[in-house]
Amino acid sequence: KDQALPREHRRIDENRMGCTELSLSHNWLVNFPKGLPPSLRSLQLQENRITYLTAGGLRQLGNLTRLDLEGNRIRFIQPGAFLGLRKLQILGLKENRLVGFPISLPASLIRLDLSANCISSLDLTSLAPLVNLQVLKVNSNLPLYQKLKCQHYYQLLFN
Repeated sequence: KDQALPREHRRIDENRMGCTELSLSHNWLVNFPKGLPPSLRSLQLQENRITYLTAGGLRQLGNLTRLDLEGNRIRFIQPGAFLGLRKLQILGLKENRLVGFPISLPASLIRLDLSANCISSLDLTSLAPLVNLQVLKVNSNLPLYQKLKCQHYYQLLFN
């Protein structure tokens, strides 16, 4: 199902191309929304049901400096999903279902939150391109209360 913005929201955005901040949190979205204004600098998508990010899904959002995807169900980020987000400084992926460190993150990142996911190891060489990174949060990955959840999703992904 197409997760484009509803018609009434598209009309508003067409008339306000200067829109720089948008919150679509707590809307039960299952896919990353399409048709977002390219002028956005901050996009908040917390507490939805998004499960993956594709390589082309964020392409038109080159002005983003902040992207918050906390509390979704993201388990897969396609390589190259963040290409073109050269201004992105803050990326929040806390409380998702990621089993690995996202690759090809923009060098512009200053703050990256991957806490409370299902990441069991961290390859420090994957951090080398993140020359501006000041804050990295990877705490609470694989705690006991999440271990069963992570094993379940790992089996779904690879079996």
